[in-house]
Amino acid sequence: MYKGKTINQQSAIPSLRMEIGILAERKKPEDNRAGLTPADAAYLKKVFPLLDIVVERSNFRVFKDEEYANLGLQLVTRASTSDILVGVKEVPIEELIPNKTYLFFSHTIKKQPYNKNRLQALVDKNCTLIDYECLEDNKGQRLIGFGKWAGIVGTYNGFRTYFKKHKQQTLSPAHQMLDYDALRTKLKNSKIPEMKIVFTGTGNVSYGIREVLNYLKIKEVSPSTFLNTPSGTIFTQLKDEHLYQRKNGEHFEKQHFFKNHNAYKSIFKPYLFAADLLINGMYWENDMEPLFSKDDLSQDVRIKTIADITCDVEGSIPITWKATTIEDPIIGWDLKTQKPGKPFENNTIDIMSVTNLPSELPKSASEDFSKKMRTLIIPELLNNGKIIKEATLVSNGNICSKYAYLDNWLKG
Repeated sequence: MYKGKTINQQSAIPSLRMEIGILAERKKPEDNRAGLTPADAAYLKKVFPLLDIVVERSNFRVFKDEEYANLGLQLVTRASTSDILVGVKEVPIEELIPNKTYLFFSHTIKKQPYNKNRLQALVDKNCTLIDYECLEDNKGQRLIGFGKWAGIVGTYNGFRTYFKKHKQQTLSPAHQMLDYDALRTKLKNSKIPEMKIVFTGTGNVSYGIREVLNYLKIKEVSPSTFLNTPSGTIFTQLKDEHLYQRKNGEHFEKQHFFKNHNAYKSIFKPYLFAADLLINGMYWENDMEPLFSKDDLSQDVRIKTIADITCDVEGSIPITWKATTIEDPIIGWDLKTQKPGKPFENNTIDIMSVTNLPSELPKSASEDFSKKMRTLIIPELLNNGKIIKEATLVSNGNICSKYAYLDNWLKG
């Protein structure tokens, strides 16, 4: 049943009985992904006799309750007896159980204001929080996440938006697909027109973007060749050094850039007039310049479609004026008025800015995530390994020293 690397049982055997609870995703709108699939949860329970796993009932999860029950996993309304609670999205404040250990994406390490109260609640309720986003190997590379799937679905949605904008072929929404194989088949059977595509970023999101573009056999060229090629079906990837330059004219230095964003300015503007589709997958922080300004836009810009996977509202893409939903994914920016407008008009740039893109392929995304949980994260969790300690933001109601800046943030 299982292929590839398996757990080192001897190095990850809990000495005491432990119970993991798989949470129902209760954040609105409900997310249909799962932290552990039925097969992986059953496997872990079989490998570790002292480990029990229970599953909260859910009407939204991509894996049905009976799929877990059929593999011998207990279904519960609320995993209140579990030692460790495994979710995906943020747990609503009112659902946090005091004195519990949680694993989920907290979206707090950049001091996101909309989750400040949630972090405070974890402290007040004496909880422990292990944030997936902070689980890294010894080289600082993230071990687990859904970034690749955001890149895959975001790129698909970029093509879908472009086709609709230019009244070409129709692609079905990604969330109507059974899995990734079905999405790839749909793309393969579509006809990619002559178009120039630029994408930004170098992280996991970029791997997903590149995977789709390579699957479609679109030719890659260097940034300079891209700017000097007026037509053709081509793409280029823009890394930090292609997007920013030092204001004082000195050479770009990556480490200096990471620590001194304010010393750099964006040089993206020429691509507004050279590309047909922008797929934005870059990592962005508030002290970085946006890729372009609203003043850079005119009715003769070539880019009329943007897939903003990064989706920082009024962030790297300043005309991403709101995040969108899977059901209503596209917003417009009116180039005449330089204000938000209806999408798919003659004078608009149309922007796909869905915030939970991996939820459009929940089965494939969850299977990939769960495999890493089974082989990498759960063994470390049972051992309380170094990567778990390094990714613990809150321990028994206290902000951990590595994240002391969050403690200062909470205290104002």
